[in-house]
This record gives sequence, structure tokens and C-alpha cells, in this order.
Amino acid sequence: MIDGTYVLFGVVGVLAANQIVLHLAGLYARREIFWGLQLVNVLMSVLILLVSVPGLPRAVHWFLALYLVYRTQQNTRERVERLRKLVEDEGDPREAKRQRVMDALRDPDDDQ
Repeated sequence: MIDGTYVLFGVVGVLAANQIVLHLAGLYARREIFWGLQLVNVLMSVLILLVSVPGLPRAVHWFLALYLVYRTQQNTRERVERLRKLVEDEGDPREAKRQRVMDALRDPDDDQ
């Protein structure tokens, strides 16, 4: 059987990782790290409901699970807002790359 203390330490660790990813520069923009953490949030919430934490009432299990799902939604919203602001400030990097490719493909004789 799983000791409830370790499960709670795991939840605290996941919540700390959520804060670290959102507040360290650039980590929210790295897809692998961000979506990996989101997957951990959802899996942890499902495991809390399926396995249950010994010594805690069922209402606390539901609270912890729903809080992790809420954090997933909150992280995603924050990431979208930050990436949107980055695009507004610096321009869309995909558009700049598309323009470079179009310039490279343009026939030099067309300019005349």
C-alpha cells in the first residue's frame, strides 16, 4: 500500500514544478517540458482518484485531483497569453522564416 505522506509530497513536488516552469525564463515555451508537466498533472490527478491517499477523506482526494486539473488549465492559459504577447512584441517567427524562404526561392531575374 502507498504511504499517504509520499503521495502528498508528490503532489507538492508537481505543484512546485508547475511554478518553476511558468516562472523560469523560457521554460514555458519549450513544448516538451511544458506538455510533459501537463501530462504529469493529469496522470497524478487520475492516480489520486484511483489509488486514494490513505488517511485522508474522499473529499480531499477530489479536491487534490480537481486542483491539479485546474492547474493544468491555468498553466495552458498562461502559456498561451505569454506566447501571444511574445508574438505581438517580436512578430511571428514563422512569418519571418516564411519570408526568408520566399526571398531565397525568388528568382533574381524577377527583380528587373
